[in-house]
Amino acid sequence: MSFYCILNSQAMPSNIGRQVYSIFSDIYLGASWSASNDDGISARYLNCKTYNQTYDNSSNIIYDIESSPYIINNAAQAWEGSKYITFTAGGNQAFFITFKGNTIASNIGTRDMSAYYGGTIEFYVKDINNTDATRTGIRIGSNTDRIGYISDFGFNSSKPSGEWQKLTMRLTSSSYNGGLEVTQNELKAVSSPFLIHLPSNNNKISVDSILWVKPQPVLNSKAFKLSVKNNANNSSAGKITWSTSTIIPGVTAWVLSDQYIELDGLDYYKDGWSVQIYTDNKSLNASSPVYTGNITKDTNSGMVGVYNPDKIIPIRWRTAKASDLVKSLYDENWQEPWEQLRDISAFSDPSDRGDERIKFFDKRGYKWNAVQRYYGDLPPDKKIRIYFLADMRHARKGFKYKTSSIIFNFFIE
Repeated sequence: MSFYCILNSQAMPSNIGRQVYSIFSDIYLGASWSASNDDGISARYLNCKTYNQTYDNSSNIIYDIESSPYIINNAAQAWEGSKYITFTAGGNQAFFITFKGNTIASNIGTRDMSAYYGGTIEFYVKDINNTDATRTGIRIGSNTDRIGYISDFGFNSSKPSGEWQKLTMRLTSSSYNGGLEVTQNELKAVSSPFLIHLPSNNNKISVDSILWVKPQPVLNSKAFKLSVKNNANNSSAGKITWSTSTIIPGVTAWVLSDQYIELDGLDYYKDGWSVQIYTDNKSLNASSPVYTGNITKDTNSGMVGVYNPDKIIPIRWRTAKASDLVKSLYDENWQEPWEQLRDISAFSDPSDRGDERIKFFDKRGYKWNAVQRYYGDLPPDKKIRIYFLADMRHARKGFKYKTSSIIFNFFIE
C-alpha cells in the first residue's frame, strides 16, 4: 500500500497566461494555497491530505485517511523565501501537488497548461536518501503520469545531500535532455503539476521553488526602448521636469513629475537577468553635478544640488499601465507602490546585482508594489510607464537641482 499527499492549490485564472507560473514558491506568483483568499503568493497556506492508494497508474481507488502538512518554515534552510516541502515515505509512496478540487481519480480541478509546452518545470531538491530510485513528474487527467528519475533532470548524486540542486524537466514529447515525453494536447488537462515518487520506506526528499516556465524568447540587444512623454497629452518630451508654480520649496512634500518614461517591447527572458533602475550620482563620468554626500543602499537618491552638491532632492518611482489614470497614481495614504530611487554606487558588490531595491522587471513581470515586492503580468501591448515623485521639502528657493540621467540597465548575470 502507498499514500498520496494532496497539496490543494487554488489557481488564478490570469496566471495561466504568465511566463512563469509558481506551483510552490514564497516569491513567485502563481497558485495560492488559501481556499478563501487567492492572494497570489503560493507558499502561505497549505491543505495537505493523505490518500491510501497503491502506486499504480491504472488504479483509481482512493481512501481519504487524514490531513498531513509537510511544510517546513525555516528561512535559513529554504532555497528561497522561508518555506519548503519535505516528504518522507512510509512505503511505496507518491506525493502529488494538485489544483484545488482535484481528487486525482477524476478530472475535477485540471488546468489547461498547454501554453507551457516547449518550456520547463524548474525546481530545487535536497535531503534525498535514495537518489537512484526517486522519480518526479506530472499527472495528466485521472491516471496518466509523465515521470522520470531525478538523474534524468540534472540531479548529481556526488554532491552533498544537504545541498540544494536545481532540476529541470522539459515539457516536450521527447525524453531527450530531460524531456517528460508529454504532448501539448495532454497538457490541456493537467491534474497534478508536480509529483514525487519515493519507492520505499523512510525515503525522504525536500523540494522548493517549483516553477512552470514558458519557452524562452531569444535575447537580443534591442530588448526594449525608452521614451519620455508628457503626462498631459502623452506627447514626446525631452526630459523629466517638475512645474514650479504649485511648489513651495521646503514645504511642499511629494510632487508628481510632469513627464513619465515609457518602456516599450519588454518581454520575459531566461533566469539570471533583470531590468534595473538607478542613478549614478557619484560617478564623474555619468553625473553632473557629482553628489558629494554619503550614499548607502538605503539612501533615497534623486536630484543633486547644482550649487550645493552635498544636498539631494529624494525621488521615488512606480510602474503603471497606460490604462491607469494619472490622477490616481499618487495617494499619500497608500505609498506602497512607490520605490525609492537608489544610486548604483552603493551596489558595487557582485552579490548586490539582484537586489530588489534597484530591480524593476524580471521573469516574474514588472514590480507594481515596492513594499510587498509584488510583480505583475505585462499588459498585452507590453508597455509600462514609470512615474516619478520628488520630495520638495528638501528644495531651497533660488537653488537648482538635477541629475544627468536615470539609468535603466538590462542586466544579465
